[in-house]
Amino acid sequence: MTDANKLMKVAALAFFGDIGRTDDVYRELRARCGPRAVDILKQCQNGAHATGAQITDTHRFVDEVQDLVQRVRKPEVRGR
Repeated sequence: MTDANKLMKVAALAFFGDIGRTDDVYRELRARCGPRAVDILKQCQNGAHATGAQITDTHRFVDEVQDLVQRVRKPEVRGR
């Protein structure tokens, strides 16, 4: 688990139990949760870098991230 030190590795571990499958994360996320979910994950990745993410409504973004987390944890949960 200590090797899952990047967001994509954590996502690969969560989806597949294998941190080496980072290339499959976007496809799996899109299939499970739709294209907006991929955009949200990319914004989270951008936010971790010096250039940051361009988020205009931070409260909405946090709500979207929370919703996405629930849909990934419990696929029967539907988005807003």
